[in-house]
Amino acid sequence: MPGFRPRDLLIGLSMANLWFIRLWGEILAVAGPDAYFSSIANADIYALMLNVLLLGGVFALGATWLRRQGRWGRRVMVTGFVLVLLAQLNQLGPELNPGVLSLVDPWKSGKYLDVLAPIAVVLLLVGACWRWLQRALRLAVGFVLVLSPFVAVTFGRAALIAWQLNPTEALASRAPTVDDAELPRRAGPRVVLIVLDAMGRRHAIDDRPDSILMPALERIRAEGLDATQVTQIGKQTKISVPGMLSGLEVEASEPEGADELMLTLEDGRTVPWSETDNLIDEAQELGGVGVIAGWYHPYCRLFDSSDACETYPARTVGSRARETGFWRAVAEQQLALVPYLSLRLRQVEIVETQREDLAQAAVLGEQGFVFLHVIAPHTPWIWDHDAQDYTLTEFSPDGMFFNLELADVMLGEIREAMEKAGQWDSTAVIVTSDHVAQYRPRWIEEPEDTRVPFIVKLPGAPGGMSYDRAFNGIAVHELASALLRDEITDCAGLVAWLDAHAASASTPSATPSPAPASTSAATDARTP
Repeated sequence: MPGFRPRDLLIGLSMANLWFIRLWGEILAVAGPDAYFSSIANADIYALMLNVLLLGGVFALGATWLRRQGRWGRRVMVTGFVLVLLAQLNQLGPELNPGVLSLVDPWKSGKYLDVLAPIAVVLLLVGACWRWLQRALRLAVGFVLVLSPFVAVTFGRAALIAWQLNPTEALASRAPTVDDAELPRRAGPRVVLIVLDAMGRRHAIDDRPDSILMPALERIRAEGLDATQVTQIGKQTKISVPGMLSGLEVEASEPEGADELMLTLEDGRTVPWSETDNLIDEAQELGGVGVIAGWYHPYCRLFDSSDACETYPARTVGSRARETGFWRAVAEQQLALVPYLSLRLRQVEIVETQREDLAQAAVLGEQGFVFLHVIAPHTPWIWDHDAQDYTLTEFSPDGMFFNLELADVMLGEIREAMEKAGQWDSTAVIVTSDHVAQYRPRWIEEPEDTRVPFIVKLPGAPGGMSYDRAFNGIAVHELASALLRDEITDCAGLVAWLDAHAASASTPSATPSPAPASTSAATDARTP
């Protein structure tokens, strides 16, 4: 092309590298502890390199053409530089950080100066660029050129990761998949623990809007024991789920490589999660099977001895070559150029895959333990209330309630699969959550409430009970263990077990509702 200069290519590559900085962060994190959250393959690295080269070429040719258009072309170039830089500085991208949408919360909270100040700075910057066009262009070009060596740094570092660490093997699942598992069907106690991520009791049950229907949840509440005053184990999934499966009181946790989470206990000790006793191992020691299907944690690397496993990593910004292949990964990485879109598309794909996997996992084996960690109703909001289908454009706070409907759909499909397999009536089912919703806007005035659903359906028991004594959700570990050992056989025994484990007044983080005045904490919910 006439007028093309080698410097244009350097500028284009530097801008493209900057634009894909979030994906580089995901790729390069594989060399550190955050590999725990990833499942990328080598092909993801090669796809990102190709995308930087392709976009860099487009930027370079565009810059050459615009430079020939005179003043208006230079204005477009400056605008492009500013947009790329602001997008990255503002963290405008496909992860959970809301970018410019974060201004909505302080505005509705009355903090107008906090909103207007950054907007004013941006407008001044744009105005200055247009007023002193030539100087702005030189500064922008200079800034991008200064960053150009990072192209070699990111490419070199990524190539080293592919060669030395080999993510294709290092981050692969180590347990049989749900599709491949051939499990023995032995008679004996069977427990299915269903964890609906980020579901608070108040939003899902007590104060749920009348327009939000959750028939599957209501049906199991009517058939089981509904504990109304159960406090979340912790505020985060990386604390609550280890507590559920190990029974340990976890104060904090931090990843330590691709297949380990270090747990800091309340007594100050630090232990590797993979080395703790857990319900999977216990079920196998009792002669049953141990099955996992869940998101966020790399279950299939942590619990490689499980009989069947499916997992869906938390950090997946367009890097999915392991599941989709190289060219699909190239296309999905390009979607990261569109703010807020990539994460929602990935969430929809996780949900669609989970809906199949959870139904399969729920019916594997007979005696044993099945752990289903459902991604819904966790943010982002991807469910359309009116259409009862997926959406990519729901940003309002009401989206949380719509995701509750999605969670209920998934719960209903798990039950349907178990009923078709003839396992529903013979299985103990526990439905709960790891923690309440963490993403409610500050301007919505709501009471602090850390209660989560806690519903227990026993095999063959009539149920329909409401239990109103307060206790912490970590009791689910001992409860599942007792059920696996066939120590609880009816509702009376379940109530007695809960009475023995309930913490009468030692749940300061909970905001329990008053229990009904009676001599027993359990009441028949079927009685008007």
